[in-house]
Amino acid sequence: MQTWSVAISAAHLTKRRFCSQKRLSQWEIDDEALVVPKLYEYFGLIVLFYSNEHEPIHVHGKYQERESKAEIIFENGKFVEIRISNVVGKRPLDRQRLAIFKQLVEIYRDDIVHKWIDFFIYNKPVLSEMITKRL
Repeated sequence: MQTWSVAISAAHLTKRRFCSQKRLSQWEIDDEALVVPKLYEYFGLIVLFYSNEHEPIHVHGKYQERESKAEIIFENGKFVEIRISNVVGKRPLDRQRLAIFKQLVEIYRDDIVHKWIDFFIYNKPVLSEMITKRL
């Protein structure tokens, strides 16, 4: 059985049709009441999208009360770099978690891009993955 991990508020159930059509076995409520698809969990580090996101393609890394952002930058259709930045109003990941977050985004870059397209272009839910092997 597949496990779908999407955080959702009641108000977003009607806006995101797929949420009512899929069996969701894991729920989280974001403090801003957004749909929050969790992509990966790696030893307590959560990698996710927010439903109100914008380009460039990017993910958020959360660990406890800290959060940072990784943008996946392409130019002329070719990967250029991963840019790490702070999230306004949040304490950034500590140096150790930030290094792990960047490495995870580098390794899973292509999968993140596919999940971004599925979620933001095709309005498909994304499958959450628990990563248990060391990077």
